[in-house]
Amino acid sequence: MATVKRTKRPSIDLVAAMKDYLQNRSMRERSDREESARKRELMTYLEEHGDELVIEATPFVSYAKGSPVTKTIVGAKRTRRRSKSLNEDKAMALIKRKKLQETCLTTIVVVDEDAILAANFEGVITDKQLADLYEEHDTYAFNLVEG
Repeated sequence: MATVKRTKRPSIDLVAAMKDYLQNRSMRERSDREESARKRELMTYLEEHGDELVIEATPFVSYAKGSPVTKTIVGAKRTRRRSKSLNEDKAMALIKRKKLQETCLTTIVVVDEDAILAANFEGVITDKQLADLYEEHDTYAFNLVEG
């Protein structure tokens, strides 16, 4: 594929934009690490001293939805969350014991790409037919270049 050279100058200061991006990314990465460490400390404290912590009213600026929103934090709680998941080994044993395979088990049809490639190798599917099965999709990632 040919490389396209741009003739128009960008309307932004690329060096300044990149430096700003890198500074913000670095701050976010450090902040994420520090936030996780403080949260672990607080969760350990709550586990050892009770599930609620009351503090002096402390302002907090949240950017969760993009725009700054000032909130007042007066404590923290350790709240249990419970989830349920089906134990497939136990379910399978019960299904077999009750002879419910026909009503409780489902067959899922999946295209086996390796088998399609084998059919092509064997000549059952032509190269053109095989090529027609594939679609190309472009996505772009922003990657930093280290030097």
